[in-house]
Amino acid sequence: MRIPNLLDDSIFRIIRRDGVPETYSLPGLLEALGRDEVGHFVGLQRHQLDPFHAFLSQLGAMVLARAGLQEPRQPKTFWYEGLLNLSQPYGRNAWNMIEEDLSLPAFMQPPFPPGTEDSLKPLNAPGQTAADAIDLLVTSKGHDVKPSRIQEPHWDQWVYTLISVQTMDGFAGQGNYGIARMNGGYGHRVMAEVVRTFSPGLRWQDAVKRMLRYRAQLLEMPFGYREDGLALLWIEPWDGVESLSLEGLDPYFIEICRRYRLQVHGERVYAYKANSKGRRIEAEELKGVVGDPWIPIDTSKAQPQALTFSARGIEANVLRRILFEDQMQLTPLHKPDPAWPEDETIWLLVSVLVRGQGITDGFHSVRLPIPPGVRRKIFWSRSQTNEDPYALMAKAGIERAGHMTLRVLKPAVYVWVQGTSQISFDDKAAESWWDRPAARFRQLWEDGYFPWLWESASLEKEVALAQWAERLRDWGLMVLHEVQASLPTHESRWWKSKVLSERRFFAALYRHFADLKDRRKEATYGDTGTN
Repeated sequence: MRIPNLLDDSIFRIIRRDGVPETYSLPGLLEALGRDEVGHFVGLQRHQLDPFHAFLSQLGAMVLARAGLQEPRQPKTFWYEGLLNLSQPYGRNAWNMIEEDLSLPAFMQPPFPPGTEDSLKPLNAPGQTAADAIDLLVTSKGHDVKPSRIQEPHWDQWVYTLISVQTMDGFAGQGNYGIARMNGGYGHRVMAEVVRTFSPGLRWQDAVKRMLRYRAQLLEMPFGYREDGLALLWIEPWDGVESLSLEGLDPYFIEICRRYRLQVHGERVYAYKANSKGRRIEAEELKGVVGDPWIPIDTSKAQPQALTFSARGIEANVLRRILFEDQMQLTPLHKPDPAWPEDETIWLLVSVLVRGQGITDGFHSVRLPIPPGVRRKIFWSRSQTNEDPYALMAKAGIERAGHMTLRVLKPAVYVWVQGTSQISFDDKAAESWWDRPAARFRQLWEDGYFPWLWESASLEKEVALAQWAERLRDWGLMVLHEVQASLPTHESRWWKSKVLSERRFFAALYRHFADLKDRRKEATYGDTGTN
């Protein structure tokens, strides 16, 4: 079996924008991205797309910065020399997919110092020959994505898998520690970016240009980054004990968190791994605040930390906080480039694989369109203080959804389930029944939140919030009626439960949303049609 080298061999399968299939080496791929020739990547899974984009963007920014250039559109020969320089003193060896000499690096596979080779063990069958068996998805039960599906992987699938696990994974049991770019071992690396296109080439070019501007700020921060610092952590020998510090690294270093090595037996590639006794980068006390340009920093905590999502996924309130910088520290990737045309829709992209203790709670991604009419209002025209009217209205809309959930809908559902107006919120059975309608209502209002916010950009705050309250009321009633049709109550008191739950709903509605009561009166006693 011939072992490819990423600098020389065309292993990346793509479909060009004109529909023609093509293969590229890594330098050739960077050239093609600069020409915006790439349509999509063959064999790249959805959860691997953003990590691969980040990998290519980090490479592009580091190579250009060291050459003193700002323009990502460069020829293949430029990228070849630049990547070769990043991997010194090992040069081409660092880009081999497999290197038999364990004292030398291979792509995303660190060298093993003499005397540590015996710690390398084959992964457990049956997945040891499958590229996806070492990926960061925890698929032990195989409910969603079946493990070890790719039994005859192409070389580019090994590349995507190695990048995915080495740059995104967290703590996975003793001997398997996570990356520095996340808040804690059970955290995750959030990928958030404002884009003007989904074209891989133009998105890459836009990211690299903004990263080059941000790089100067990172070099001045107290991380200890260096302009000529270590860029590719997989070229550094790793005995599984010694950790690296951020000091002396390139601001856009590409990290690894596992001691993997690929080996060939016959005509098949096998994955081997050795455990480690600690993180590759010792920066746990920073809670993921290491200057990653894709990660928003949550400043609402006692100590700033990398943004982390719950098992509920990417919530509308967090998207709002990112857009309006509400207790969030952002980077240039979280804002549009001022040079972009102002009459075009842009998108906030957020993706995350939510992790837990030995589990994954799902891969979540959002593409939030931001129309031209509100783009300037969000990013450029608004005040940078907490008194900005549009930001305050956006926050009030979230608060109103919370009030409708907890103060109006929840008591009404409890009345239905318990069959009495004298409800108890300590009832565990009722609490378990509440989970499903709560999730249903959250889906409804979160799906409608940003369309309402964009529509309300030109309205007075009171008018916009009243319109939002009406929508929340309608969704709340819809969910309550679904509850009445599906959840159990005392059969002998069915009609009474129905009346009591709806009475409770409207009583709470008009108590907590007085403007709805006023609008109801206006609709009833307002214009009579007389002159």
